Amino acid sequence: MGHGDRHNPKRFLLSPDLNTVPHQPQVQIIGNGFVREHQGAKKLKLRYPHYHSSHSTTIADEDDVEFTLFYRWHIDAALYGDAPPVATTILAVTLPKRRMQTVRYDDGIGDELSVPLGAIAFASGETTDDSLSEEDKAFARSTRVEYATHPYIWMGRATSHPTGPGLISEGKELEDDQLPPADPASIQSLPMCWRNPVTSRLALQVHAAVARRLHLANGQVIDDLERVRGLLYRLQRPGIAPQLVYAHDWEEGDFVIFHNRGL
Repeated sequence: MGHGDRHNPKRFLLSPDLNTVPHQPQVQIIGNGFVREHQGAKKLKLRYPHYHSSHSTTIADEDDVEFTLFYRWHIDAALYGDAPPVATTILAVTLPKRRMQTVRYDDGIGDELSVPLGAIAFASGETTDDSLSEEDKAFARSTRVEYATHPYIWMGRATSHPTGPGLISEGKELEDDQLPPADPASIQSLPMCWRNPVTSRLALQVHAAVARRLHLANGQVIDDLERVRGLLYRLQRPGIAPQLVYAHDWEEGDFVIFHNRGL
């Protein structure tokens, strides 16, 4: 499981939203509503992640059907103990009745994106890397990201930026003594940029919501969480501009495979 927390799954951020296939537990069943049976899993009460549960701002009730916000831009990865998987697969089994919604970015720029209900949005880390200045490229290619210990428990009470790629710094993260015991060998320190083994192109691929520190090439460590988040947001925000986002319009039976270290 890409996001699993072996110590206490019930404290894991997404645990209310995750169910697994009994005979293949690394396969998660996601959706919304009651499912009588699927692949041996019975009487499932699925709850699809919604921005209301995690965002610092919400849309007014009268606009909440027509408009929405991105839930969270992320990498499908535990980022503690296990390396990020190379690819993620999603199979569409049953779909809601199709209608369109408008995603608001709500960061003062005025960006919006029309998407079908239930869409999963993808943004290219390669395109984001291409958009950087030469100075920012040098910074990103020489900096490593240290992810938090038990990252999804650590940030479970924090709220997301309206655009989704990071969190608001409000001091809601858990202290070390509030977390499960830490294994120093499991703490992940990963590059900002990942190289595609086929094309050799670099992708700026960081899970900003659970980043804790930045390790610079000169040995400096940026430990101030608000500064870490500000730097990552400045680098990543251009890559989620509406014209650069692909929101998959699902049909039943679609099987999507995406490069988890590049999208």
